[in-house]
This record gives sequence, structure tokens and C-alpha cells, in this order.
Amino acid sequence: FKAVNDELGHVFGDLCLRHLAALCLRIFRRGGDVLARYGGEEFVIFTLGGSPADFTARLEALRRAVEEAPVVQGSQTCALTVSIGSHSAVPQPADTLADFIRRADARLYEAKRDGRNRVVTGSGRGEDVPGPGGPVVAAP
Repeated sequence: FKAVNDELGHVFGDLCLRHLAALCLRIFRRGGDVLARYGGEEFVIFTLGGSPADFTARLEALRRAVEEAPVVQGSQTCALTVSIGSHSAVPQPADTLADFIRRADARLYEAKRDGRNRVVTGSGRGEDVPGPGGPVVAAP
């Protein structure tokens, strides 16, 4: 995202973030869906109910929507893509929000490592998933 800010300016970068948020809200608008900006260009999406397959399908719909809808302002156009990592599970008493974010974050890094512009999902306890650091679920 640094390249967008460096090449097109921070105002255009902010427009890209608003564009991405609008696409997220279009797909994740059911009761129980929560979208939050999580620092910089990162977003976290939580949803309650539904199956892991349904959540994955919605994340893939988001990935395609971002890919197919460039940001345009005046003569400037910017095509965006997103890499998405997700974790789906029924929370257990010992689980914390940080556990879910760490598992999703590990999958985000996997998506970036494997070529970007993809969705990598996982479910279950995921105890074997190392967390590389930052709490990120979806990032452009």
C-alpha cells in the first residue's frame, strides 16, 4: 500500500481505503457481521453464524469484487487486490480474540507468500499455526 501513497498521494490512498471498506460492507452486511479497520491498510472482519464454507465464499466474493473494481478519481485509476487470511471455528472457553486473529494472520502471510490476491482459510483449533506477529485478517 506504500506504493499507492508514494505514487498517487495519501489523499488517493485514503480514497482506496474507503473504496475497500465500501466493498467489504456490501458483502458483509448481515446481522452479526462486523468490519473494523485495524491499523494502516488492514481490516478485520468478524461474522457470527453460518458455515466456514459460507464465510470462505463471501471472502472470495470480496477478493473478486476488489479485483474487478478499480479506484478512479479524475484522471487517476488504481487497480487493487487483496490477500486474505481467515480462521473459522466455534470459540471454546479458553479461546481469546487474540487466538483467532493470530490464526487468521498466519494464513494472511501464507496468502502473501503464495502469490497474493488470494484467500487462505483454516478452521478448528489451529494450535499448530504459528503467528508471525501483527493482527491482520484482510489487507490490500
